[in-house]
Amino acid sequence: MSKRILVAGASGKTGRILTRDLVDQGHKVVALTRDSSDISVLPKAANLRHADLTHSWS
Repeated sequence: MSKRILVAGASGKTGRILTRDLVDQGHKVVALTRDSSDISVLPKAANLRHADLTHSWS
């Protein structure tokens, strides 16, 4: 069964591996990255979203 999964920090070392593995398993991956991240390392099938979790929301 395919699931939609959010990976925060998807362009980091662990995030890249996790994102690639989830896409390979057939899941729909939402890859959360910063605007300054190198997104070329992510699978084309990943749905990209840009955000910075270091800023708090109120």
